[in-house]
This record gives sequence, C-alpha cells and structure tokens, in this order.
Amino acid sequence: MILNNYILSDKSREIEEMEDEFQLMYLASTIVDGTFNFFKIERKISNVGKPPFDLKDMIKLIFYGYINKITSTMELAYNAKYNHLYNLISHAIEPSDRTIRDYCKYFQSIYQLIMSFILIVANRIGLTDFEHIAIDGTIKNAYNSSFNIIKEKDISLLIKHYMVEELTKDEIKKIRRTARKFLDDKSKTDEEKVEILFYWWQLLDYSGQVSLALNDHDA
Repeated sequence: MILNNYILSDKSREIEEMEDEFQLMYLASTIVDGTFNFFKIERKISNVGKPPFDLKDMIKLIFYGYINKITSTMELAYNAKYNHLYNLISHAIEPSDRTIRDYCKYFQSIYQLIMSFILIVANRIGLTDFEHIAIDGTIKNAYNSSFNIIKEKDISLLIKHYMVEELTKDEIKKIRRTARKFLDDKSKTDEEKVEILFYWWQLLDYSGQVSLALNDHDA
C-alpha cells in the first residue's frame, strides 16, 4: 500500500512538472506572438531560392531555449528535433545549429523588443511599482500644440525602423510630421535615436497616454 502511494505520488509530481513546463512553453509562445503584433514585425523575403524558416518560429525556439538557460546552439538544434515542447513551440522546424547561430546574431534586435514588450505588459497590468508623477501642472500651449507631439504608434514604427527593418516610403508618409522630422535628424546617431525612442516609450507607458509633448514631458 505504501509502495503504491509512493508510485502514485511520483506520477503526480511528474504530471505537475509536465504541466508547468507546458505552461512555460505556452507563455513564451504568447510573449513572442504579442511582441510581433505589438511592434508589427514582419519579414520580407524573396521568392528566389529555398524559403527560410519562419521568423517567428525561430525566435520562439531560441527564446524558449534562453528561458530554460540553454544558450548552446547545438543543444537547441537537438531539442528542436527530439524534445516535444521545443518541437511544439516552433511548429516542428528542425534548423541546424549554424542556422540558429545566424538567427541569434542577425535578429538580436527582436530579443530586445521582447524584453521591452514584457516590461510594457508588466507595467500595464500592475506588476511593477512604476508611477508617473507630474512635476508641475502647467500647460504650455506653444510647446504642446499638435505640431509638437509624437504619437505612440509613430514611436513604435520608428523603433521598428531602427531595430527591425527600415520603413517604406509609404509608411514614412503616413507618420506624423514630428516623427518624420526625428527620422530626418542627422545630428544624432541611430543608437542615440533608439535610446531616445525607448525613453519616450517609457514616459508614455508610465503616464498611460498615447501622445507625448516633446518639449515639455511633464506637462
């Protein structure tokens, strides 16, 4: 009887561990899906040659591996073939370790966007202690006119431009004048612009607003 109870207890723990692993895999998949949707990440591919692996599937595979502290591309390639959870999250793709290494290198900016997306979601659902405090309540009409604000969606597109792929001419035409002006500014490097964009994004996230007065953030 004691032995039977021990066996049942062992099986219960095994089932619970499997459920936890599946939930972690599902969470990783959801985070990557959310990041791609939030930042509107798309990959343009040519019709020449062998089609590449789906970008989102590859990112999910690598991201899930990193969550499980697996940074070896050989181990990730092995898991993609023989581990059912890795196989499931990446829709059964079987990339080589060299291919995984290339995706880690060339799409590094996407992993930064994933981290940004996690922080944004954590703040919006109240899992952080961040608060937005206005230093003064003054309104500066000239600074805060419609010509001196930038929208959240424009910031998102600019981040995409500098970290994922350049915007097309049609996409640039659709963003606000302030965003186009920022894009054309030659006095700052791309790295400096990315830092500024994430700072603006953080200000919007703290305040819960969808637009930012560029010359008077507190107002």
